[in-house]
Amino acid sequence: MADTSTIASLATAAGTLVLALATFSSTRSANRAARISEQSLKLYLAIPLRNVAAGLAVLHGWHIWPLGAVRDAPVAAEEFRRLQRDLYVPAGDVSFWQAAVRDPAEPLYQPLRDAIRERSALSVDILYGDHEGGQRTITRFHLSPRHNGGEEESWLWLCSTSRHWNLDREDPR
Repeated sequence: MADTSTIASLATAAGTLVLALATFSSTRSANRAARISEQSLKLYLAIPLRNVAAGLAVLHGWHIWPLGAVRDAPVAAEEFRRLQRDLYVPAGDVSFWQAAVRDPAEPLYQPLRDAIRERSALSVDILYGDHEGGQRTITRFHLSPRHNGGEEESWLWLCSTSRHWNLDREDPR
């Protein structure tokens, strides 16, 4: 007759082995998922926004400028990249702008990647208007790398507004 303590020890050992294999498999799967997430976030851009107006702001498009390419005036409204989804900024509230450039064949990909790697400043022009399609405005945001954040926060950048242009009415300047 078999010794019950031996059987219990063998069953415990088998259970521990199964648990170790499952842990190894899930850890490997989690690492793979993390690498995929990192890849999908490459050249992902976001800026916090505040709507100081009385009405709803609807974001229409964006145009990004590496530092050396910035012009005094924005490109034509037709040249802005359209957002993948509608983004709204409620009156007197905060929201965000987001975009991604993931395709290495995209002409903007390499200059943008170089600017981010070299931690050189960027400018983003955002085209927006009211919920009825009027009062279109372009605001230029200046993005500069944060140099005092330490190595663990090297991905942080500072964002400031530098210019505004009215498209549907006379410019006040």
